Amino acid sequence: MFLALLLVSPSLLAQKMNEILKRQAISHMQNGRYEEAIDLLNKYISANAREAQGYNLRGLCFEKKEQYQYAVLDFRRAVRLDPSNPDHQFFIKELKASKEK
Repeated sequence: MFLALLLVSPSLLAQKMNEILKRQAISHMQNGRYEEAIDLLNKYISANAREAQGYNLRGLCFEKKEQYQYAVLDFRRAVRLDPSNPDHQFFIKELKASKEK
């Protein structure tokens, strides 16, 4: 029993840490601290490279910082990882529309 707990704990701990990174990044975004959010999201993405949400959030940060080329790259990565999620396509369309104005 104890050995099983030791084997499961690192995995659970890593998941908790990832959730904390994501929540902190979202908090920074809500407070307009996009650079700090990007730093946290870089760590989150490193640990969760196959999850679209991290790329989507980082893309939103890049958009707010008017770094559109990076925003588009992240939104496209999010679409590739989760093509059924309409939010990712929406952000790409919105970004293109705002750049045309």
